[in-house]
Amino acid sequence: MKIALLCTFRDFPPGYSLTGIVKDQVRMLASFGNDVHLFVSEKFYGKGESGPDMDLERYGIDPSKVHLRMEMPNTDQIDYRSKTEITPEHQELVKRITKFYIDKLSDFDVIFTHDLIFQGWYMPYGLAIMEASKSMPKARWMHWIHSIPSVHRDWWNIREYGANHKIIYPNETDIQLISEQFRGDTGYVRSIPHIKDIRQWFGFTAETCKFFRAYPSALQADVFKVYPASVDRLSAKRVNHVIDIIANIKRKHLSVCLIIAAQHATGKQQREDISQYEKMAEARGLIPNKELIFTNNFDTSVDKNGNLVAPYGTGIPQSMIRDLFLCSNLFIFPTREETFGLVLPEAALSGVLVVANKSLRMLYEVSGGRALFFDFGSYHHRFVDPDMQGYLEDVASVIVGTMLRDSSIQAKTFARIQYNWDALYKRFYLPTIKEVIGK
Repeated sequence: MKIALLCTFRDFPPGYSLTGIVKDQVRMLASFGNDVHLFVSEKFYGKGESGPDMDLERYGIDPSKVHLRMEMPNTDQIDYRSKTEITPEHQELVKRITKFYIDKLSDFDVIFTHDLIFQGWYMPYGLAIMEASKSMPKARWMHWIHSIPSVHRDWWNIREYGANHKIIYPNETDIQLISEQFRGDTGYVRSIPHIKDIRQWFGFTAETCKFFRAYPSALQADVFKVYPASVDRLSAKRVNHVIDIIANIKRKHLSVCLIIAAQHATGKQQREDISQYEKMAEARGLIPNKELIFTNNFDTSVDKNGNLVAPYGTGIPQSMIRDLFLCSNLFIFPTREETFGLVLPEAALSGVLVVANKSLRMLYEVSGGRALFFDFGSYHHRFVDPDMQGYLEDVASVIVGTMLRDSSIQAKTFARIQYNWDALYKRFYLPTIKEVIGK
């Protein structure tokens, strides 16, 4: 689709929330292959022809899909309270903007605006939209409102704009108020939450962003765990127990993603060992390369000589491990032996529920006792349950119950799942756009 975003920005200051909202929309819309045109002030003095720094390549977005258009007519702004206050200069500006809309926007599938029909500063732009619509019967408009209207303005009448215009507001709670303030009904208003994508907010590396393009369902998992482990220590790290626990969690109707950040998986034997774990996980009900992901399989290819090319066979960068931890909400550490276990504080610093091996006493010291402890046995403490599968199922139940009671973990999980741009595009943007344009 060909999509226009209209704003009057002269720059993209980092402290202005609306510029961040617009950049997030541009990145999201372009990431799904839309032809995005961002219209800014004709006096834009930001980053010139290259546009605002959106770091498109990091997110795997084709820069040719984003066009910075420094064409929006500019004028000194007045915070109008009524249409009757408009100056003669701004009356002429309305005519100029009207012509601009008709000449420049008639071939777009949908046109986004931000506060142009709302704020007094932008009233001439809103009046021009109303006028231009009469000559643009095929145009479909989606008008973002970013504040709660607390007074009445005489140009706030969505019915005068016509049926091809919808108001977009970021929450459901205030839709009735918005529709009343704009003299319409709720049929004129749609709710679309703002984007707060974890990749952008934490500045994930290009490699991490590429990883999530390869495994998009990972961002949507109710339970997300990453486990760094050298392939020759998968047994000592008790990856088999972790797989069983995650499979049991899945059986409680929760979506899961277990990522093994495998190190030194370069030889045939190492790859065969990993294959055995994948088969075991599949037998337990986990889907390889979706619910169980070994990072050595990431971005693999076969060269012209038939040789396997595995750029992450020796391991993924520490920056990528950090990013994956920031996405996670659970860390299970049933390891048999450690001198310290660096991954435990790394996980804890990422804000997760830590589950540690009670049988390995030094983990109390390393965690400060701030973890959920279960016996898994260790090099100095034998532990064998007569019904190990039943025991691991009970462990999974306790973990799920604890996570559901932890409001911080639940808030983090909700924000990761709800506000990433993949989810918002598929759940809100695309359905609303299709409804508005009638396709």
